Amino acid sequence: MIFRNESFLPFSLCRTGAMDVVISGGTDQSLCTFIVLLLGITVAFDKKRCKELGVTTVCVLLSASLSIAVYVSFVVTAGEPGYAGAGLNPARTGAMDIVVAIGNDESFSQPFEKIERKSLKTTFLDSIGAHEIFSSEMWRAALAETVATTFFLFTLTTCLLSCYESNVSDPKLLVPFAVFIIAFFFLFTMFPLTGAFLNPLLTFIATLKGAICLVRACVFFLGQCLASIMAIYLLKCAMSHDAVEKYMLGGCTIDNNGSGISLGTALMLEFVCTFIILLVAVTVGFDKKRSKELGATMVCIQIAASIAIAVYVSNVVTGRIGYAGAGLNPARCFASALLFGGPLWHGQWVFWLGPFLACIVYYIFSKTLPKEGLVNDGRYEIIKVARACIEATGSNNYKSATVKAEEKPPCIPETVDKDVLALYPF
Repeated sequence: MIFRNESFLPFSLCRTGAMDVVISGGTDQSLCTFIVLLLGITVAFDKKRCKELGVTTVCVLLSASLSIAVYVSFVVTAGEPGYAGAGLNPARTGAMDIVVAIGNDESFSQPFEKIERKSLKTTFLDSIGAHEIFSSEMWRAALAETVATTFFLFTLTTCLLSCYESNVSDPKLLVPFAVFIIAFFFLFTMFPLTGAFLNPLLTFIATLKGAICLVRACVFFLGQCLASIMAIYLLKCAMSHDAVEKYMLGGCTIDNNGSGISLGTALMLEFVCTFIILLVAVTVGFDKKRSKELGATMVCIQIAASIAIAVYVSNVVTGRIGYAGAGLNPARCFASALLFGGPLWHGQWVFWLGPFLACIVYYIFSKTLPKEGLVNDGRYEIIKVARACIEATGSNNYKSATVKAEEKPPCIPETVDKDVLALYPF
């Protein structure tokens, strides 16, 4: 499959990328090294999390972060003579000496911990969490969320483009696996630190559900929009001019000169696919009891799998020119429109209205969910139901026989001897 200027790519979270790239070695080294630090070192140098996960899991996470960074670097710089991607080891080339000093602040791993501060004398300010403006933890969490979102979009974009440039007969089948792997590792790393929203939509639904206060949500929202802009800008800098023309417009164009998808169809897809993620992921992720039972690992798997499913469904359902399916992240297409303009501004409201409407509908729907869930105590087992029906509709002879079996024979005295009783034939 070959993509042109108005090609369609899956998942407008990350429908930008680069093939045939002209990039400076220093930029590539910095970006890929930071990916390793963010995914691997953040966990490996946290004593508490290392103890909980164990040595094996930490080693797997470090290996996976290195593999992702090497793969991303190789895809972005494919075809560059004499450069095979980020070295990630200055000692191997003798180019530089790097000293990385990373501190371990256990308080940073608890961004949602309640901070005892004096009341601001207003119930409204207290209800929106205005006191968090003065909390360093909130700003540190917002910074971590912004940085993670930037590199999440950057990494996911390059991996998806490599799927579509592969030689397999149907590259769409590779897309959900790429989405799942990348999303899982970023969620697993950031979940204990910030909640791993990485998306304005998840921030919005978390605010509706009361998981975060309004002030924190606004800061996270602005940070995620800024992260989307930075991710697109990094990709633009990393890509050649031809690559920009080839990929940057793909996926966010609606009703392009009458040849693309209509506004109504795009709005429906945005709503449906966003609701799928909310129903499958948020229902579990925001349930304290179930999250505690499953553990952080299973919750991250659930969320990553829901994103992969929604992306695949959207990509299969629609294949129109310029539109790659549900964006699932309005900030992504907003960043592309802001940096490149042109036809990307047309229908921009669809990427915002559809997903946010889905969040509101899901929030109302979540209020109708059962509190106790299904309890199977065997009371309504089919055999018991059949027996009850027979007893209820049985003949009078059956009922009288049952009564007689339960009553004592009237001819037997109450004080009869046991030996005498044994002589009775009944």
